[in-house]
Amino acid sequence: MLDERIADGDAKLVEIIEQAIAQAEDALGHIDDSNGSVMPMIMELRDVHMRACNALKPDPVALAERLFRFQTTGDWDTFHSVLPAYERAQGPSGLRRYRELVETGWKQYPAIGPEASRTRFDVDRFRVEHAMEELAEASGDVDALIAAKSRNLSSPHAFLELAEVLKQHARHDEALACAEKGIASFCNERLDDLIKFCIDEHLRRGDADRVESLAWEGSCSSGQRRLLRARQGRETDRAR
Repeated sequence: MLDERIADGDAKLVEIIEQAIAQAEDALGHIDDSNGSVMPMIMELRDVHMRACNALKPDPVALAERLFRFQTTGDWDTFHSVLPAYERAQGPSGLRRYRELVETGWKQYPAIGPEASRTRFDVDRFRVEHAMEELAEASGDVDALIAAKSRNLSSPHAFLELAEVLKQHARHDEALACAEKGIASFCNERLDDLIKFCIDEHLRRGDADRVESLAWEGSCSSGQRRLLRARQGRETDRAR
């Protein structure tokens, strides 16, 4: 019904859809949705909202402010991703405001590394980081995307994601160095994906010896990996 009303041309419909989403999300907190049937309906409302915004052109700055609020405070992550879906609806002025809000939120969080791996997961930080990464991707600024992903390297997966971005843009040496740093930083954990990434990168280089070493290392326990690194370190010292 709401989708059909877009053709009427009244921009007030956008906020009515937002109210419908808010009511549906509130209801989700009070019912048993173990079969997962309600959240897809909410996401359909989100799609109607996007189409209404693109068609009806509500005030772009006000829309940008609401989208940022929905994205960073929503309990159900209905607006987890805003770009590129709402890029046209926001227009230049709305995007400027949205970027200002995202960058201000992102800068309040300091850079963190492996030492923060055991701290509590910060959902507010995660949402702002995701928004910042979407902005960088939408702008096509590879360095900005790398900077955004480099600000939080508190997990093996974060190192892998950064390495994948570097590889995607043919920055192979940096990608390999990033993956290897991730392996070194989390030697007590299972690192299958990072090790596979390094194996693939060394295969591309034709470094069979390093591939064999990594394949053996990948099959080891964390304790065996520590012993292996200690032995490799002693061998390096003797070589020097």
